[in-house]
Amino acid sequence: MLGIMKAKTCSKCKVEKMLKEFYKNSASKDGVTARCRLCIKAKYKRVEKLERILWAEKQVRVCKTCEMEKPLIDFRRSVGGILNRSAHCKRCSSTAHVKKYRKQKEKILQRYGDRCACCSESIKAFLTIDHINGNGGQEKRAKGMSTMVRELASGPIRDDIQILCYNCNCSKYHNGGICPHKENLIN
Repeated sequence: MLGIMKAKTCSKCKVEKMLKEFYKNSASKDGVTARCRLCIKAKYKRVEKLERILWAEKQVRVCKTCEMEKPLIDFRRSVGGILNRSAHCKRCSSTAHVKKYRKQKEKILQRYGDRCACCSESIKAFLTIDHINGNGGQEKRAKGMSTMVRELASGPIRDDIQILCYNCNCSKYHNGGICPHKENLIN
């Protein structure tokens, strides 16, 4: 019987409409929402307008992640957001970015080796990405950090990248491109 059904009456406006005029909802018996798309959109526009008025008066906003009411200063500026503010507070936004970066760093370590190429340090908190040619700063400025990390995590494996621990990476920078571990092997 459900396969034959092509129309449904909206629970809000009480108008019979085609199923394509409803949003999909796998939890309902007929596979669509009880209210039609127009009624749902109208509801959200009313709610958004009321929230905008309330937030403008009180200078607060509710974070969509932690659902806490916080002052507007706790939200990053965002063109097009309500009151030109992000939907997520700075703390929740930063937490999400840190989680995303850690996932990408984990992918990079899996792809390029999970230990220092110089001293074999394997504690992941100490490991960094090293540009063998010393041009990491230039690439970061040209592409941006997030693009560079995303490319290293999912792009082709590059020959000019290696994993070094923070000590070896800094030592290499301050010692003319040679880590003291390697220098001791040369002398």
